[in-house]
Amino acid sequence: RDRAIRRRIAPHAADGYLLLHVPKAAGTSVSAAFYGPEVFLGHTTARMARRAIGPWPYSRLLTFGFVRDPVSRFHSSYRYLRAGGAQNRYDLKWRDALAPYPTLERLVADEGMIRELHQHQLHFHPQHRFLCDPAGRLLVREVGRFERLGDDVERIAGLLGVEVDLPRLNTTAADEVPLARTARDRVRDLYARDRALFGYE
Repeated sequence: RDRAIRRRIAPHAADGYLLLHVPKAAGTSVSAAFYGPEVFLGHTTARMARRAIGPWPYSRLLTFGFVRDPVSRFHSSYRYLRAGGAQNRYDLKWRDALAPYPTLERLVADEGMIRELHQHQLHFHPQHRFLCDPAGRLLVREVGRFERLGDDVERIAGLLGVEVDLPRLNTTAADEVPLARTARDRVRDLYARDRALFGYE
């Protein structure tokens, strides 16, 4: 597995930087800005990337990732998978699993199902799994936010001394009805560690 990850990411780390792509946090657009639209690095975690290319080479890279308010990201992941995601076997399996939940309110009411998604569905995994070690220590040098996407992409590009053009890719329409407070609080509690680590309290 490490060899496959190394083959996938090493060519794109040659310029001295590496994006760790958190699902549903604008990673597709950020990847296109820095690497071009034809490149997909996969949702490799920082721990996996560091192990695959070695701690010393990894430490020399400007590593970065983007995070998003957990409730907003939960909305986006639900919409994405309900529509079939990337239409691959994995996403279509989860589309079928979400078929009994035509609204987000109904999904959040099923505590067992949201915990199943949280633990086993890539797009619902906590964001700290992608960017931190098990103790919650960041394994990337820079963290941008979805909520200030353009500014943070520009800031990171400035650190690298490169010019980038940020497209808007893989977006989904916003929900018309926000979650009720009880449901929103349940999602916030589910991602309490993300909220604390990334300043979404």
